[in-house]
Amino acid sequence: MTPEAGRVVGLFLLKEHGQPPQAVASATAILDQGIEGDLHGQGRPGWRRQVLIAAQEDLPLFDLKPGDLREQITVSMPGLMGLPFGARLKIGEAVFSITGTCEPCLHLGALVEKPDREAFRRAVMGHRGMLAKIVQVEGEARIRMGDAVELLYPSAAPSSA
Repeated sequence: MTPEAGRVVGLFLLKEHGQPPQAVASATAILDQGIEGDLHGQGRPGWRRQVLIAAQEDLPLFDLKPGDLREQITVSMPGLMGLPFGARLKIGEAVFSITGTCEPCLHLGALVEKPDREAFRRAVMGHRGMLAKIVQVEGEARIRMGDAVELLYPSAAPSSA
């Protein structure tokens, strides 16, 4: 058993582009697709942006709260942004493979009402979160608020993420 690395502190569904995310208490992971009811990853097996996982610890740097970065999962997990590609996280009843960092787009600043969108985009570089795909599910594939986040030490090479 690997030690706990963190906890789920925010869980969100994005129903439409440009709209605020909807906070939920639990969600269902769909193998190699994304989170049920979320617009990212649905119908795109293998896509590297099935889920965005953001670190709660980075949010105060930009005066943001969970969900503002349009992530599906917010975790309290120092070091999230330092994980290598291919690292695996077990969150609830799903295992996620890190596929890369999520670089902020220019319109993100407008969504969170920042006056200088380009300055905000540059500031958030390297802090928006980690992209992941769902590589394994168990049971009902549920992810819940408060679930433990476990770092599963390399079970896959970074190139297979």
